[in-house]
Amino acid sequence: MKRLALVGRGLAAILLTGIVSPLIFAVGFAAVGLLQSGRRDFTGIAEFVSAVWFVGSFIALACAMVIGLSIEWPKSYWLMKRLSGGWWVSFLISLFAAEFLLHSLLFVDVARGTAQTSNLAGSLIFFTSAAAIGGTCSAGFWWALVVRPGRRFAWRDRQ
Repeated sequence: MKRLALVGRGLAAILLTGIVSPLIFAVGFAAVGLLQSGRRDFTGIAEFVSAVWFVGSFIALACAMVIGLSIEWPKSYWLMKRLSGGWWVSFLISLFAAEFLLHSLLFVDVARGTAQTSNLAGSLIFFTSAAAIGGTCSAGFWWALVVRPGRRFAWRDRQ
């Protein structure tokens, strides 16, 4: 596979991660809120999901760019050299990188005194779930768009 195609696929994986992961998070957040409250105002739910998705896309896109360029790109290059396996390794590395990035931002806020420590457990659950969704999306998109096609073309070149 040509280098330009790999760059395009990598950028597509970053963009998809930045768009899809906040949507999944917003829908999940709204579902948990529905289960807790029991109210079903679908107009309010749609507004809530769209607002969280819009704001979350900016944060998720920035995080997807950082993780994509610093972690996913070298990891994908390494995994393309292998002929088989590696999904779980890829998933765990992506998940750890996302959790580390978002939790480090939270702990920097706590250390500077700008975070509200009264609800630190709620913040940890919020950041952990957001990072888990982002890491899972990142691993899946990079695997599907970069690693598997790169292996397929590498296998053809070896024969």
